Amino acid sequence: MIFVTFLCVWMGYYFDAVRRQRQAVQAIRTLNGRITYDYDLLEENGIEELKWKRWMRSKLGAEYVAQVDQVWFTGREIEPIGMGHYGWPKSEICDDDLELFEDLPALTDLCLIDTHVTDRGVPLLKRLKSLQGLCVTGTRITPAGIADLRRALPHCIVEH
Repeated sequence: MIFVTFLCVWMGYYFDAVRRQRQAVQAIRTLNGRITYDYDLLEENGIEELKWKRWMRSKLGAEYVAQVDQVWFTGREIEPIGMGHYGWPKSEICDDDLELFEDLPALTDLCLIDTHVTDRGVPLLKRLKSLQGLCVTGTRITPAGIADLRRALPHCIVEH
């Protein structure tokens, strides 16, 4: 009976996390953001994903077996540069949208190039303790805000 109770509580927690990640991914895509899951990085490094995970992902969706690892936004439109290279639409992400990233616990890299993010978004970015890389080039974050981010996220490389 205790095992069943524990299993039900764990499943509730797990499915809630899946739901929150799915909602965050949908919102990021609506804002013209790009997403990389952890399995994408395996493939880039020549590591084969476990077959059962690939099968589960094909049947249930990525959110059930994978976590978002990287998210990119750019505030300017990037034109396609050739065959196999797709353009990148402009994103209008702003400070209020940064709350989305709290539902991505495995997020290691976040890129906000030329976006409307300001010092008002710094407190939200400081909560992303799993970040290893944060690119805020071309944002409206001041040098004081950058220093604050570097203090709060000592294991994260903050590019400005």
